[in-house]
Amino acid sequence: DVRLIAMWSANRDQECPEGEVGYVSPSCSSIVQESGEFAQIFTGFNFGQSLPGDLNGDANLDVLDVVMMVNYILDYEFDESGDLTGDGLLDVLDIVALLEIILNSPGL
Repeated sequence: DVRLIAMWSANRDQECPEGEVGYVSPSCSSIVQESGEFAQIFTGFNFGQSLPGDLNGDANLDVLDVVMMVNYILDYEFDESGDLTGDGLLDVLDIVALLEIILNSPGL
């Protein structure tokens, strides 16, 4: 899990005062770097947050998400990632919004 690597390395996200050392230090890194430089690698990741409309969690918006949204609506269930209109409901307006996103996506 990349988050474990990031947490472990966050504790040593600074250059050792003596520079390169021949062992792994729990409090610093042998890599010449600015303090906090390693953590910047992880700023592009979106841990624990889903793509709005991605109800099946596969990082794609497609017909499978539309089918899941219809099923949620028919079963009177709610999933915040499907509430594309932001009105606190899953309804036909969210289906229309999801279809618009899918149909207007590049590459289709």
